[in-house]
Amino acid sequence: MRCCFCFIIASFLLGSSATLAQQSSSPPVPDKNQTSNAAGKTVPEKAPGNARPKRIVADLSGFELDPKKSKSPNGLQIGAGSRGASAPPALYAPSLGKAYDARPVFFWGNAPGAQKFTFHLYDSDDDEIYEQDLAGNLRMFVYPQDAPPLKAGTTYSWTVQAVAMQLVEPPEPVRILIVSGTERKSIEQELASSKGDTLPDRLKQVQVLIDHRLWYDAIAQCSQLISKNPDNPELYRGRGQIYAQLPETRELANQDLDQADRLQPGIR
Repeated sequence: MRCCFCFIIASFLLGSSATLAQQSSSPPVPDKNQTSNAAGKTVPEKAPGNARPKRIVADLSGFELDPKKSKSPNGLQIGAGSRGASAPPALYAPSLGKAYDARPVFFWGNAPGAQKFTFHLYDSDDDEIYEQDLAGNLRMFVYPQDAPPLKAGTTYSWTVQAVAMQLVEPPEPVRILIVSGTERKSIEQELASSKGDTLPDRLKQVQVLIDHRLWYDAIAQCSQLISKNPDNPELYRGRGQIYAQLPETRELANQDLDQADRLQPGIR
């Protein structure tokens, strides 16, 4: 399967040097030597009014496994409205998404006035199995090694509660499935065939993650590449294509694509 993400990155790297700027809403994440790429059709995005120019948005449907939430990128509009101060933080993940890494990285949005966040993880029976308080300026959390291990083939759910002057109602938990069986074996073999830490190697790894629609791994690894290459517009553009697949992350897609345009004017 040919990945659109790799094609965009490769075309840029052949013509110019690679650098990129870190997106403020997605902090750097630890390097876990996993990455991927994307494959799919491209469809023109409809700009809302005259606010933004038309952009090409890759059809990477399949990150969202919940049939009630799945939507085609056709007619996608980038640029979600900001949430009110009384709203809980947005969870930057599908309603049901996949992960390969047993130590996933979780991302969420801002909650004005938050003094701290409390991360909650539940098992498939909705029983809480892990809780962790986090600083109010954090927007990400790497599942720690000393936490209850996540088992392949198991679906968990998680949410983040903001604590300000009073508790803010947490957003509805979203589910994360740790892949198993033949799919996990296939991913393992494909990642092993693209070992290395150079940017081309890492992009091949990212391709694997996107081809298998591993939301958590793909976003974490794209963000980690951006943190190491903070002036590369095509890395922003690639991550923006992934973010554009979910309503919850379309504002982040807009930020990434805008940043790519600032770093490489005239290329869309």
